[in-house]
Amino acid sequence: MQKKKVLVFIVDSATKDNLVNFSKSVYEKAKYKGQLIPVSEGHTVTSAFALMTGQLVYNEKFSYKMPIGDWVYRVSGEKFKQGNMELYDYHDIADRSIIGKSSLREVWFNIPELVPVPRIANVVIVGGVPLAGYEYYTQPPKLQQEIESKGYIIDVRDNVRPSVDFLTRMEQKRGEIFDYVLSKYGFDIAFCWFTALDRLHHNRVILKNPNDTPENRKAIMETIDTQIFNIYQKYNPDYLILMSDHGWRDDLFYHWNNGFFAIYDGKEHDSPEVRASILDIIPTIYDLVGVKVDGLPGIPIPTRAEKKPNFILSHINEKYDKSFEIIKNTFKNFPHDQIAVALSGGKDSTVVAYMSWLVDKDVKMIFVDTTAHFSETYEFIRKLQIGYNMKIYYSQPAEEIIDFAVDKEKCCLVNKVKNLERALKMLNVKVLLTGIRRSDGGTRENEEISRVRKTADGYEYLQVNPILDWTYDDVMDFLLSEGVPINPLYYNGYRSIDCYPCTLSIFESGDVKERGGRLKDNILGRLRSMGYF
Repeated sequence: MQKKKVLVFIVDSATKDNLVNFSKSVYEKAKYKGQLIPVSEGHTVTSAFALMTGQLVYNEKFSYKMPIGDWVYRVSGEKFKQGNMELYDYHDIADRSIIGKSSLREVWFNIPELVPVPRIANVVIVGGVPLAGYEYYTQPPKLQQEIESKGYIIDVRDNVRPSVDFLTRMEQKRGEIFDYVLSKYGFDIAFCWFTALDRLHHNRVILKNPNDTPENRKAIMETIDTQIFNIYQKYNPDYLILMSDHGWRDDLFYHWNNGFFAIYDGKEHDSPEVRASILDIIPTIYDLVGVKVDGLPGIPIPTRAEKKPNFILSHINEKYDKSFEIIKNTFKNFPHDQIAVALSGGKDSTVVAYMSWLVDKDVKMIFVDTTAHFSETYEFIRKLQIGYNMKIYYSQPAEEIIDFAVDKEKCCLVNKVKNLERALKMLNVKVLLTGIRRSDGGTRENEEISRVRKTADGYEYLQVNPILDWTYDDVMDFLLSEGVPINPLYYNGYRSIDCYPCTLSIFESGDVKERGGRLKDNILGRLRSMGYF
């Protein structure tokens, strides 16, 4: 039986609105298409790893799971430092990925920061953006000299804002040399990653490129589209997959989870749009070509299309579905304008806020602004507000702000408890959704899914805790796999996030427990008895 061929083109940082000509037609006619969810807020390198392995990326150097951004933070002294960065080791692919474990001939072309290049049988590799210190970025090594002699441009330098002419020339040359590699080695599955649109947005480091205009975006996409069309016409694969690793938001000037995917079989389909994860791509490709591999992760996209909305990780979908049903029933049984979400800026409340937003885009979010949050937390809340158009109410203390250094307990009472109570009454909130989990410990171990709470002055409301039975790993898996932003403090050694006077990183506290670094845990029980959740 003749093997089926699959061509995969990844257009870095593209949305479906960027598509032109042939690629636009492919999306419109595709059998499966829609929003593609990245991982870890759409960072390119983590998305590349997820694409090639079908797995989430974690920093496993520490005693807890910490999501990785575009890099792994290494320890220098007592702190994580972004300036001292080194990528995760792609040698891990040989052990963690299913790629290369079948009889298929695979080509990975311009995969971002695929260094050091793994030596995998039956796989041809051209790594993208190699770091200094690595001699080769190709497999086989001799291929590097061949493509460089043909004028291959591997990428943009860090300190340059590239011109549109340079970027279009880079992508034209990339397409030509990708064609050369396919012709020389043959393929069953081949990936080609185009980076010019992302580089137009922000280079690799420098933000706010003045060349980033609608006209220039279109010119670059037309060049990429031509390369995709020419290669598709020449090799006539059974399936063409167009996708982005993540999208882009101009109002945030940031990567976002508005990327796209399209699976095209050469026929015209009138298919509805669905959601899928970048984690689904490899399992789906193997499913399309009829290859069965033990331990195949994920669920093929056609199966995912049956669920609305469809969450990503199959092994804990049951738990996710239960929580989602709690939220849906809450909105079914109570007036929407009487429901709010307590949004703290931490990971747990972010999960509940996002799931509630999926149910009702106008749901109220209450951010109890003590005025003493980390700057990273304020920026994170802003990112959620703009990125999802969330309706976030910033509740600040109505009384004189109490300094933590003067009276820790009174500080929390005024800045948190009374602050929250005032917001509930002002917004007429009768149901408050929270991110409380039993595994947080303390008095939360005996918490219920829902119960009536009463403030000190007698105001009653129903507190609902939809993720009460989730673990730390469940929370991180969900946020990463759904591409939902995560407060960057979690990347820098913080296990639990509160106001800055009361929160320490693991390097300051030495405590790696779930609520490690929280200075006032010993009084939280008393505060909860006063009405705080």
